Amino acid sequence: MKHSSDILMHFVGRADRTDPVAQREACLSIVRQGFRFTRQQLSFGMTIGAQSAVYTTPAVCFTDIPLRLAQGHVARYGKCAIGVRKSLVKRWGGNPVLYLVDRVEADIVRPEHERTDLRGVFGAHIAYLARGMLLPDELPEGHWIRSLSEEQRSQFKSEVGWVLSHVKELFDLGADVDSEDDADVARRDRYYMEREWRVCLHRAHFATADHEKGSRLVKRIEDSLYLPFPKRSDIRVIITPNDTVRGEIAEALCADGWTASELPTLVTFDDSREL
Repeated sequence: MKHSSDILMHFVGRADRTDPVAQREACLSIVRQGFRFTRQQLSFGMTIGAQSAVYTTPAVCFTDIPLRLAQGHVARYGKCAIGVRKSLVKRWGGNPVLYLVDRVEADIVRPEHERTDLRGVFGAHIAYLARGMLLPDELPEGHWIRSLSEEQRSQFKSEVGWVLSHVKELFDLGADVDSEDDADVARRDRYYMEREWRVCLHRAHFATADHEKGSRLVKRIEDSLYLPFPKRSDIRVIITPNDTVRGEIAEALCADGWTASELPTLVTFDDSREL
């Protein structure tokens, strides 16, 4: 039994996860225009680097959790999703995110040679890069980043920022649990369980959208960039919150000119776990 899926799911309308009508409209908008790059907030705060660096980056997010294992995910993001092949997400420039283990609060304040637990040193180093990118003047006097010109700082932020767009903290607030032995204790690695993939906006996306000879793997609509579907068959499955929305989406797609053979698999989330 596979524990990751070759179909990556994008859950739609998280803010409206209890509103099936709003989720239906969000789903149809994606089918018609593609996935829109929206700003994601990345935090490198107390749990990772002991400072409040926050960075926002345009991205489109997916998960490779098999639907039969997605009950916890839908509780957070809703029961409406669009699934595409992992190979297409790779063509768009997608990559699994890099999860950062949190630091140990009691040990981080000690000198490095006295620490008895080096948990989180990688995440702390990533946070150090974020601090240099976002808050360079808060670095110690004489630090090389502080000597950069404004143009060099801008370039440093652009290059490092795109790399950091692919990282995420491992956990939400909760007890320090690294196993599944106690199901009643909140997991520190809950975000890791989301198994996220991201397509983070890169200059290559602008090039393919804007150049007169661009491949149009990315397209621009007004001031926004989208990941369109090269073929209708690239949409492998649409998950809906209920049977009513499932029928309404099928009807809307047929009205848009889709033939019965072109329609993707349309199934409610409760039934999708049997796929």
